[in-house]
Amino acid sequence: MDFVPVHFAIDDFGLKNYDSTALYEYYQGGDSQWGSCMFNHNRKEVCSFLISAAHYWLEEYHFDGLRIDAVSNLIYVNGSQEQGENKAGQEFIRNLNTIIRKLHPTAMLFAEDSSPWQGGVTKPVKEGGLGFDYKWNMGWMYDTLYFLGLPVQQRVEQYHKMTFSMWYFYNERYLLSLSHDEVVNGARTILEKIPGEDAEKFAQLRVYYLYMYIHPGKKLNFMGNELGERVEWNEGRGLSWELLEEPAHKAFYDYLCVLQKLYSSNDAFFAHELDTDQFLWLYCKQETEPVYVMMRTGTKERYAAVLNFGDHAVDDFELIVDKKQTWKKVLDSGWKKFGGELPESKEELKTVERIRKSEEPEDAQAGSEDGASQKKAADQAEASVQDGKAKKAAKQVKEHVLKISLTSYSGKLYQING
Repeated sequence: MDFVPVHFAIDDFGLKNYDSTALYEYYQGGDSQWGSCMFNHNRKEVCSFLISAAHYWLEEYHFDGLRIDAVSNLIYVNGSQEQGENKAGQEFIRNLNTIIRKLHPTAMLFAEDSSPWQGGVTKPVKEGGLGFDYKWNMGWMYDTLYFLGLPVQQRVEQYHKMTFSMWYFYNERYLLSLSHDEVVNGARTILEKIPGEDAEKFAQLRVYYLYMYIHPGKKLNFMGNELGERVEWNEGRGLSWELLEEPAHKAFYDYLCVLQKLYSSNDAFFAHELDTDQFLWLYCKQETEPVYVMMRTGTKERYAAVLNFGDHAVDDFELIVDKKQTWKKVLDSGWKKFGGELPESKEELKTVERIRKSEEPEDAQAGSEDGASQKKAADQAEASVQDGKAKKAAKQVKEHVLKISLTSYSGKLYQING
């Protein structure tokens, strides 16, 4: 449930000026960034009221957890790093999380926070953190939806919008969120953010969801996204279930069902996510094509996703891996049953050995026992280069190469053996 212990509405029948004074709020009027009243967390009775409210929702209505809104305003004064840390807000949220965890040990606690605070939003309270289970990865959401909405010709230029999230992933426990905020107030639905004709939109969306599911981090997909909604969410209307009568929408729905089953039945997709050996970019080079290869390692199995966000086929894509391997395809976003044009097939890729000659200076091949010897060797090598007399030795390097054919807007998931 979306729980908002930061601010409240300015309705006269609510908490504003409850006893004709600012009893619950800092301000007499709506002076916050939302035009609302800010809860005064310096007052213990206000904090008690909010913690009691959180307990009530979990106790009486049996929600599975709480998503705490606007956590950045609890961390910083008015959510602004320049105005300094909000010590009262931080103390309040630590107390709330501690008490809720004691009273409702199975309840999940999520932080909606985009602040740069380094104190540990998901670190335990006893270690100085705020005590949340997961932090919504707002940066991942902004970057990847921006990339997905770009004209295809600009995607290579913005290539690393899709990789940047892994630079900071291990700082917190993250949840990848495509929430209600992304499909309201003129933002358009996920499907309608994507450029192209209808078939192209669905093809790109299928690739995007494969990328999301193999990316480390827990998943949140707002209701209606699985239908390929065309109209923004509105609390005054139900979901467009009638879309499932249309082949394109039904095929997309079936695709997400298969993807979800693969995700939940293979721990490679969700276990030990903070272990840096569990995820690896096999290919993330900003060259001529928006192609990515991502690998996840589980207790028994490994999987790799090959993703092409480009609008044309890549027939000669080569991937160099560390040893002899066989890749067995388990899912292709381009299969006909998912709305694509390809027949379902059990493709197997086997690595091909290739010998590559690598030239490097002879001195660089020899190791030295100590720092002085290394410096002497380096000086000699530099002098040799300056004289134009550097000798180069050809070194044979054995490579294991996979050759993969990619159609436009395609995502392929492989199980790795070897």
